[in-house]
Amino acid sequence: MDARSGSGLDMREWWLDGFSADRERSVVDPATGFAAYRRRKPADRLLDIVETGDGAFAVLNGSVFDAWSAQAAGSASGLPELRAWFQAMTDAVLEADKLYRLDARDFRAPVEPPGALVRRLSPEDAAAFAELDAACSADDLDAGYVELDHDLVFGAFSGGALMAKASAYPFLAGEGDDGSAGDDGSAGDDGPVWDIGYVTRPEARGSGWGKACAAALARAILEKGRIPLIRAADSRPASRGIALALGFRPCGTWYSPEAGD
Repeated sequence: MDARSGSGLDMREWWLDGFSADRERSVVDPATGFAAYRRRKPADRLLDIVETGDGAFAVLNGSVFDAWSAQAAGSASGLPELRAWFQAMTDAVLEADKLYRLDARDFRAPVEPPGALVRRLSPEDAAAFAELDAACSADDLDAGYVELDHDLVFGAFSGGALMAKASAYPFLAGEGDDGSAGDDGSAGDDGPVWDIGYVTRPEARGSGWGKACAAALARAILEKGRIPLIRAADSRPASRGIALALGFRPCGTWYSPEAGD
């Protein structure tokens, strides 16, 4: 089996690898089995927490882990205690991304809008790409995180107008030069899980354009033998709706400090 393939992937081990967790340095709560690991190298995020149906774990930067280890000695050290301690120590707000993954057997292709042309984008589409960006808010662009230089990029056109765009890159695929987890695709390594983002022109939302674009991208990822992943905040119900409509299944929640904390 291709080691990068999603087939038979242990998602917990994949997350721990992506977060550079040191399996030899952890604090385990004896009552719940919740484990907090020390990060081997520092990252921009002080803390990552992942909750799945099989339980939860956390990965902490070195100094944060050392302080938590001292705090947890001889006392309860489960997830609620870690969250409360971290927020009291830092005043940070933990941002939650709901996680959705797609298996090939669950994929549901949508009906495309009439007259839609959905295709892969290239640098020649930069003008149409920029025109769509200009029509969207900064919050929409930040939440969707679709970039023309990502590994796979698709667009849905009506006539010559780009109505929606979607892109993907290998998520947590190795470490960057500074040792931080490569969650933005900058490390350039292929990996088993590819993160999908999508943005739809405001006046075209609710008409199937974003769904058609995300579907073409998800299909291309599945054809590579990889797992498509969508991260959607609770404040983005439309993103969640697209994921569920295409056959993505909830697979957990990722908590990390909000940018700037």
